Amino acid sequence: MTLKQLFTLLTFLFVIPLRPQADPLSDKAVISVITCGPGTELYSSFGHSAFRVQDRDRDIDWIYNYGTFNFNTPNFYGKFAQGKLLYSLSKQRF
Repeated sequence: MTLKQLFTLLTFLFVIPLRPQADPLSDKAVISVITCGPGTELYSSFGHSAFRVQDRDRDIDWIYNYGTFNFNTPNFYGKFAQGKLLYSLSKQRF
């Protein structure tokens, strides 16, 4: 197998199967960044931001928040202060 044939095969195996996982947004969709100021708890000392995706034509109004964590994590504040707290992406209706 030549290098060109190998490249073509790999292209079909890895690139062609890629496709959108959701319907596209309409032309009227709005994507916003929502920012919260600092709070009084240690974990909220620096504020926070999330993305809002709103498309009235498609009945979409979601908040995507990277920075969700489990308050019941053992040694929560120690891990937070060391930057070792596990975060996840959450999605919820606005």
